[in-house]
Amino acid sequence: MTTDAFPPPVLEDAVADLALRFAADHGVLVPERTGHRDRLADVWTTLSSAGITHPGLAFAGRATRTWLGGVFPTILANSPDVGALLDRLQRFHPLFGKERVMLANDRHSTSVWLETTDGTPANPDTIDAFFAILCWLTRHLTSNRAAPSRVVLRRPPPPDPATYRELLGDVRFGADHDRCTFSAKTLGVPIERADPAILSALEPYAERRVAEQGQAFTARVADLVAARMEDIPTLASVCRALAVSPRALQLRLAEESTTYSAIVDRV
Repeated sequence: MTTDAFPPPVLEDAVADLALRFAADHGVLVPERTGHRDRLADVWTTLSSAGITHPGLAFAGRATRTWLGGVFPTILANSPDVGALLDRLQRFHPLFGKERVMLANDRHSTSVWLETTDGTPANPDTIDAFFAILCWLTRHLTSNRAAPSRVVLRRPPPPDPATYRELLGDVRFGADHDRCTFSAKTLGVPIERADPAILSALEPYAERRVAEQGQAFTARVADLVAARMEDIPTLASVCRALAVSPRALQLRLAEESTTYSAIVDRV
């Protein structure tokens, strides 16, 4: 069995931003914690405290209906088959979320799961959302011809597992790891209406975006400011150049122990 990972830091935690929108739509205010590294976990905790059962699954249901768009999902939707979709899910997930997508392959199957950047298991509600979206995506793109053969979760059995079984299929609780497993036969199921022209057009852009994430945000912001010293760019214009929201950039700079104004002063 082989296990591979693509661990570059993320450009922007789009999942956390969408989860915050989901919370706002339910009238739930998530407290701001400047510099806190797991914003998504804060959302799940706050939603649970507000009485939303299985917040990861609830979020996944909303995301699959209304929010899945942009370069990353479009690349997945135009992959030639399920196996290629999983490969691209691993390669390009840094454009969508902070966790690392892990794949384990053997002759009979491929298993998928999430880890944090330090190699520990991802938050259970984040796993719920990830697996539910992945199950929906593979079924939706193959007209229900492809789905995981089994899902195992670390979380203990809920009082009513019906929602889990509806969204994840054959699921087992109380395992020592989280895994979503696809059989070798399923990996070869073609993605319906996949367009190779769209894939070839978007992949180079996505590869470039992932490669850029190997650079610290402080250095990237400093480069942009230095290039325009005669007309110092605003925070908003730098965010547009980096394709991040102001909140996301401020959080990333705080993680690197600096601020936008401090970088401007230094440059």
